Amino acid sequence: MPGYCQVKRKVPSQTEPIMICRFDYPMDLRDTPAIGLDSKRRPRFEPCRNDPIMNTYNPALILAWQANINLKPILSKDAPLNYIAKYALKAEQQAPEFPRLLALVVENVNNNGSDSSACQKLPS
Repeated sequence: MPGYCQVKRKVPSQTEPIMICRFDYPMDLRDTPAIGLDSKRRPRFEPCRNDPIMNTYNPALILAWQANINLKPILSKDAPLNYIAKYALKAEQQAPEFPRLLALVVENVNNNGSDSSACQKLPS
């Protein structure tokens, strides 16, 4: 079973689409940084790399944030617009819609209880 990053994509050197990582891993090892093209022919920063599966990172940002950070410099004018549009249009899946939430409150109101006790029983 392929991993979540595996996609079927046409590759210039192949006649049939093949399964590849959508993040283009493993990456080539590099002694010097450069600007290259990803599998979709978009420009990307290729830093010095001594590990084919390590993401691009900045040690100072990792120390400040204290979490994994995938560093990708903006190399085209479309990249930030696509990124912002993707998240602005993304449907929220965690919170129920307001009418459903209100119905849950009404169902949980107890004649002997208060409104706050009904709200405490709701999923968070």
